[in-house]
Amino acid sequence: MMMTNVFVRMVSALWTELGLEEPELDDNGHAVLRLKSYIVELYPSEDGRHVLAAVPVARLSEDQTQRRREADALLRLSLPSLLVNRGAICLGEKAHSDNVTVRGICPCDMGMLHRLSEMIADLIHLSDECIRTIALSSVGDSRAVRASAHPLTGEGLIFRP
Repeated sequence: MMMTNVFVRMVSALWTELGLEEPELDDNGHAVLRLKSYIVELYPSEDGRHVLAAVPVARLSEDQTQRRREADALLRLSLPSLLVNRGAICLGEKAHSDNVTVRGICPCDMGMLHRLSEMIADLIHLSDECIRTIALSSVGDSRAVRASAHPLTGEGLIFRP
């Protein structure tokens, strides 16, 4: 992973706009933004040309029937969300296949700081939609799950630097 000065400057500028102290980068070059109950992990892409973001959402149920219901509901949510949201719903890999994360990507360019802010707002909104969708799927009412698959509903955090 190639950490660039532009990434560090972008993250620092974002923290400044939010009125936060300078961000601390871990050994992997990741910065963690905490907003209310949300955690947004920011890190540079392998080539350093993009800022990648991940918001952990939830874990799928251990019960296989419920797990399938939740995964199905998230898949239904993900398609219409692609039209209006900069984020993507991702299920975990192998050992962590029960983890649900919302991910996004933005050019690593100081002129794109506003797009980074907009992407983070979209990721937070989509994570709320995922949580709502998972909760409704546990009710087992397919009508409720379909209704939750319409983005831009419900309450959430308004993120404006």
